[in-house]
Amino acid sequence: MPFRRRKRSYRYSDKERSLQFLLPPFSTAGPVKFSTQDKMNETAQVELRTPDKTDGHTRVEPLTPHKTDDGMRPEQKPLLRVLISAGRSGTHWLKEMISAALGTPPVEQGAWDTQTLQGILEGCGRRQLVYEHFRFNLHGAILDPARYPDMRIVLLHRHPFDQFISTAWYHLRIDNLWRGKINGLWELPDPDLDPSEVARAMLIGEYDDRIRGSRGSYAVRWFIESLEWTTINWIESGRCCQVKYEDLVERTEEELIRVLNHLEIRFDEADIPQIVERNRFENLSGGRSRGEADGSHHYRKGTPGEWRSVFTDDDMPILRERYGDCLARLGYSI
Repeated sequence: MPFRRRKRSYRYSDKERSLQFLLPPFSTAGPVKFSTQDKMNETAQVELRTPDKTDGHTRVEPLTPHKTDDGMRPEQKPLLRVLISAGRSGTHWLKEMISAALGTPPVEQGAWDTQTLQGILEGCGRRQLVYEHFRFNLHGAILDPARYPDMRIVLLHRHPFDQFISTAWYHLRIDNLWRGKINGLWELPDPDLDPSEVARAMLIGEYDDRIRGSRGSYAVRWFIESLEWTTINWIESGRCCQVKYEDLVERTEEELIRVLNHLEIRFDEADIPQIVERNRFENLSGGRSRGEADGSHHYRKGTPGEWRSVFTDDDMPILRERYGDCLARLGYSI
C-alpha cells in the first residue's frame, strides 16, 4: 500500500518557511513520479527525471536496476538510509543516483513532518531512500543512530554563498516566494533586479534595515542560523557521511561509490558510469552544458564557485567579518 502523507505538525506558510530557513518550500520540493506497482519485487522500474520538451517540466524514463547473473535484482540489506541536504545543493541529482543503485524509488515528500517521518522510518523507510532538507533542531532527535542503530545518514551541502545565490534565483524566478511582503512586515527585494545581485546585497548587509527578524539583521536570523540547523549541527553531531557538492561535481563516480558504500547498498561498479551518465547535468537541464545558465529552470547552472564572480574585492572583508567563522566550520574559506 502506498505511503500516505499525514497532517503536518509545523504550520509555517511556504513563504515563511522559505524566508526563515533558506529552504525550498515544502510544496515545491519537485516530486519525481515513479511507475512501480510493487516497490519490493524484482521487476520494479526506477524512473529518472529527463526533460519534457512539451511542457517545460520533466518526464520520466525507466532504468532497469542491476541484475545478478541469474537475472534477478540483488536483495538489498534492509537499513534506514537517509539523505539530508541543504536547499539548492544538488539534492535531486544525488537522490536519483542513489535510488537507481538501490533499485527502489525514494520516499517522495511527507518526511518533513516529524510524525510522518517517524511513520516512514517504522514503515517503508528500510526499503527506500528517505530524503529532505532536514533541520537538526527539528529532526535531530529522530534521525539519530543512537535511536535507530541501523540508520545510515548522508549529508550533502555546498558553499553557502553559491547555495544562497541559487536560492535567490529560485525564489525570484521560479516560485516567486521573494516577491511582495510577508505578513506586511518584511520588505522583500525588488523582483526585477538580477537575483545574483539581490543575493550579494543581502549578504553584505544592504537589506539589513529592510529585512529583520526577532534577533536582528537578516544575516543573523536567516543565514547563519539556518546554516547551523541545516548543515553545521549535522556535521558536528558526527552522525553523517559528509558530501560536498563541489566534490560530487568534480569526482561524481568516486563520490557516488563512497556514498553507496556508506549506505551499504549492493551495486556493480560496472553500472556506476551508466547511472552517472543518465543523471548528467546535460540530461537533467534539457540539453544545456554545465555552466550554461537558465534562470527559469530547476537545474539552473550547476557550476561551483559562482560566488567569486558575484562579489567584488571590496565585498570580501565584509564577508569575512560576517561569515568567516561560520564557513570555516563547514570547511570553506572566503
